[in-house]
Amino acid sequence: MELWLTNGFKVSLGMFRRVKQRIVLIVSLIITGLVSVGVVLVAFQPLAPERATTTTPGTNQGILSLIQTIPIQNVAGRIDHMDIDLQGQRLFVAALGNNSVFVVDLASGRLIRSITGFNEPQGVVYIPQTHSLLVSNGGNGTVDVIDTGSFSLVRTISFSGDADNMRYDPTSKLVYVSFGVGYGAGVGVINATNDQVITKIDFGNHPESFQVEENGTRIFANVPTLDLIMVANKSTGKLMTSWPPDDATANFPMALDEKGGRLFVGTWSPPRLLVFDSNSGKLISSVTISTDADDIYYDSTTGFAYVSCGEGFLNVVGQTSANIYAVVDKLATREGARTSLFVPALHRLFVVARAGSLPAAILIFEVASGTP
Repeated sequence: MELWLTNGFKVSLGMFRRVKQRIVLIVSLIITGLVSVGVVLVAFQPLAPERATTTTPGTNQGILSLIQTIPIQNVAGRIDHMDIDLQGQRLFVAALGNNSVFVVDLASGRLIRSITGFNEPQGVVYIPQTHSLLVSNGGNGTVDVIDTGSFSLVRTISFSGDADNMRYDPTSKLVYVSFGVGYGAGVGVINATNDQVITKIDFGNHPESFQVEENGTRIFANVPTLDLIMVANKSTGKLMTSWPPDDATANFPMALDEKGGRLFVGTWSPPRLLVFDSNSGKLISSVTISTDADDIYYDSTTGFAYVSCGEGFLNVVGQTSANIYAVVDKLATREGARTSLFVPALHRLFVVARAGSLPAAILIFEVASGTP
């Protein structure tokens, strides 16, 4: 019997068997030699996804886990805030350094569009009812309204300058945006159904992160240039009270546990997470965190606060006993990964990392079931 090879040559079956025996003998000798010099052969195992994390001893383990990294090519410079289209599974990200907003398809895990023409975009808010995307521009103080079907500009809303953080209240269908520098700066209120400015609340200087009560009447705002946490009535626009961020300065990020009556404020100098009684303004706890915090989210399901820090870490802060909070988990991200978005419906925390030695990327963390 003869065997035909793919190159046109033919060999006899006996020759084929002799060659096979020699190959088996050679492989056996190689393996014997390796074992004799102490080389251990093991079965191949696929590498698990890398997750750099350090955890405080004796506390919750594995609260967050990195489940996906989506690389974003050709996006350089600072990247700011995000929002999500849950139904369409799209993530919108303000790329301030590129003057663009990029759109990530979460189902396929890839960048699908870059919307250009902005002026230092800082905040984005998606309106499900109208399929509109509002983009705040720090460079010229405008808010651009984008149709997310055609990705075309619908209209532009003008403020005095530095349009920044935004929040959307789906019940009242109102969008809140911080704006301005110095006297007259504050929070503007936009009717999301017609894109008209209803009112402006004066905070005396530029508010950074702020939180709006869903069931109450208050707006809490960080005003770092005044070293104050300020509270206003969202209906009347009147300032109600204010208090300092303890003995710290540069109070930028903020989160609110409305039901529990706790306000979480991040400071840069020194780097702390301050926990206040939101009704009295009394300081409850002060926690040392990683540096350059820019976003905080409170997870009402787990009771943890997630803090994304530009130092290159995610800090998970939890209540360890009555009125005592501590960092209970600390996960490595990337240097400069300051901004994040927590989506309770998905149990996911999205962290955006700017380009450096690696391309920009979206790091997706899953909240562990059964925590705390």
